[in-house]
Amino acid sequence: MQDWLHGDQLTMDPTEWGWRKEGDILVPVEMTQKPAPKNNMELIFCGCAEDCKLLSSSCRKHGLPCSLACKICVGSTCNNTERYSVANVIAAEREALDEEDVLLMNTSVNDEENEQTSDVLLDEEFNI
Repeated sequence: MQDWLHGDQLTMDPTEWGWRKEGDILVPVEMTQKPAPKNNMELIFCGCAEDCKLLSSSCRKHGLPCSLACKICVGSTCNNTERYSVANVIAAEREALDEEDVLLMNTSVNDEENEQTSDVLLDEEFNI
């Protein structure tokens, strides 16, 4: 939108670029067509009639795991969802926490060093 504005003047007509005017404001033009042909959408989103048990299911045939966007199973009541082991999830969370702890420790050490340095400088300045 910044490209359209040049000072207070419009240099491009937004209504030629996917926007329409409603009163004094611009709103995006909604799509009138599907985002892709039906075959492509079926490849991306499972259109299976059951819980994807059969190898002939569109998702299994194309090697795609089911997701929340899937028509019937919604990626949760299906035999073709990605499985996460509890151990892997816990390990990933622990690793993330360890990284945060290291950052906090470094910050804490730096703060302590700064306090000690300022104490030494004050002691020297006041001959304590």
